[in-house]
Amino acid sequence: MDQDLFGEKTEVAYGIQNIPLAERMRPGSLEEFAGQKHLIGEGKPIRIMIEKMSRHQ
Repeated sequence: MDQDLFGEKTEVAYGIQNIPLAERMRPGSLEEFAGQKHLIGEGKPIRIMIEKMSRHQ
């Protein structure tokens, strides 16, 4: 494992052992999305569609 500037092992220090950056940055919910509130805000088209799909699973 690489050491960072402070001498700690980076992966262990941050608990992100080999997790790709894209996976760490991916929003976990619609509330975590930045922008597009006209589409994914409360009562908006895409949000309604996603909520309907999640109820059927």
